[in-house]
Amino acid sequence: PGSAMPSNLFQHVDEPLSRLTIKSADDIAVLEAKEWYLPVLDSASKIVAELKIGSVLEFRLCSEYELDAAGGFKRAQTTGSVHLKTALYQYTHIANVDYADSTSCGNPVVAFLAQRASVIGEPAPSMFEDSNNASNGSRAYSLAAGLMAWAPQSAQRSAPAMGSHNPRSTNEYVADLAQLKRPVVVDQWASATVRRFIEHHVANGSPHRLRSFSAQFAGSVHAGDQIEVQLTHVGMRCGRLIVEAVARNRSTGATVLEAT
Repeated sequence: PGSAMPSNLFQHVDEPLSRLTIKSADDIAVLEAKEWYLPVLDSASKIVAELKIGSVLEFRLCSEYELDAAGGFKRAQTTGSVHLKTALYQYTHIANVDYADSTSCGNPVVAFLAQRASVIGEPAPSMFEDSNNASNGSRAYSLAAGLMAWAPQSAQRSAPAMGSHNPRSTNEYVADLAQLKRPVVVDQWASATVRRFIEHHVANGSPHRLRSFSAQFAGSVHAGDQIEVQLTHVGMRCGRLIVEAVARNRSTGATVLEAT
């Protein structure tokens, strides 16, 4: 008897939302050189948005695979859109992805993102329970902006209380030897500060209403730094708000923490 044929010779894959941060001119050159990366043009045939160092792109893609009898790739196709995350946490459609190959042994689009991007889950617009209803207000919007906090001038008391005994946080001389302009404030301070803003401005001062909190540290906070926090409503789940918080150094603009 002949070998059994695979029960499913076609696969549809909703690729996970991927975030790519442009860190150098080389990153821009590499991406724009990809044949499958197609910038969106305006009515004057000009690119709607130029990529810059610091640009944050989100790739929303799906793939179709056709398999041969042995289960290997016979054809691969990946299409979708690329969105630029703006300062107001809205998303601007700036490019499309269109890749197809009937002789591919892999998927270069997926491989590129696996190497250079990070997986962040679902795109913000789809996090609303009725994202297809434009009249339902199902778009991200700012809840609070310009919230300010000043890092403590000294962490000699707060660092041990937070379980940190790093001398870069508690000793100015060690920080100087490490070529730091000032001692580094422990990460828990930034996390606690952002959480406090969420509890006050979103949960109306009721901490028990905050069902979950997750923070990702993106940079260092130094003693005396002024931190600006923006809170954005990016979705709904089971009647609960999903809030994105971003903390930036007021003087440099650098992101130090992102939280949901």
